[in-house]
Amino acid sequence: MWWEQRHSIYRLGLTSEAIQQLGKVSFADLIVAPDDVLDQDEDIIEVESDKAVQNFKTPFAGTVVDVNRFLVDNPDAINSNRQLENWVLDIRIDFD
Repeated sequence: MWWEQRHSIYRLGLTSEAIQQLGKVSFADLIVAPDDVLDQDEDIIEVESDKAVQNFKTPFAGTVVDVNRFLVDNPDAINSNRQLENWVLDIRIDFD
């Protein structure tokens, strides 16, 4: 997963390396929704390809702010390997 910090919100996405290792993606299932509270290392998206089924996990604990439904509705878009467009979710990190 890659991440980009935007104040207390982090955007998480699939790295180019992960996409290349997966092969041709045919299905994606977003396991989270806005307002879900996540623990670190919790599954956030499951991606199925011609090589494997892979679950990706959040590197942070926090609250989901937004999700990229486009990836689920159009899993073939992941194959374009445009890293910044392959974002999965925005998460608010609570630094208590």
